Amino acid sequence: MATSRPTTVPLGWAWLLILAAGALPARADGAGASVTATTVAEAHGDNHNGRGDDDDYGLVQERLNAGVNAGELSGSLRLDGDLFLLPPDASYQQNLRLERLTLSFAPGEWAVDAGDYYQQLGRGIVLSVRKVSEAGVDVAIRGLRLAYHGEAQELTLFAGQTNPTNIDSVNQRFVADPEDVLVGGSYQISPRPALHVGVIGLYNQPRERVLRDLDFTA
Repeated sequence: MATSRPTTVPLGWAWLLILAAGALPARADGAGASVTATTVAEAHGDNHNGRGDDDDYGLVQERLNAGVNAGELSGSLRLDGDLFLLPPDASYQQNLRLERLTLSFAPGEWAVDAGDYYQQLGRGIVLSVRKVSEAGVDVAIRGLRLAYHGEAQELTLFAGQTNPTNIDSVNQRFVADPEDVLVGGSYQISPRPALHVGVIGLYNQPRERVLRDLDFTA
């Protein structure tokens, strides 16, 4: 199991980024920048699970989203910060980390994404790497993606590693990136408006294998 920890830095840096990005002027041609910040405060009491290492503490979470765009180029980032108040043990650490970073180039019918992106294949049946706010799940792919959207054809090719949010929404502990490898793509042609024919391919190589040491050979 990976045991890496997040880098601890003051949460005040997030507000400096908010002020810097907010000072960028918007332009008449549509280019500019946007910044949103969300602060959530929680108070945790005794959850009566028989353990004493996850009770009676406070948590302040900061989520900073910043984006810039200039014609065919755009970029975005998300900083996640967690400040624990009176934590029960040292496993709860104040930290600020770069959770999402994406640079996109979209000339005409083509689009190239580098960094973090969400991806589905087969309407989510073959692959569903996305954010589900209701369940506290946020997993992205960190890598490269090439997409083409024409009048009658669509093509997507991508490769990267899984990049989930590093704080478990249940126990508030840090979770290291599993770095599972995902490579895939899809191609669809639409000879008629109501007729779509396509193929999907996916390669998935998990870094952690539960049955690694078991031998099933006869």
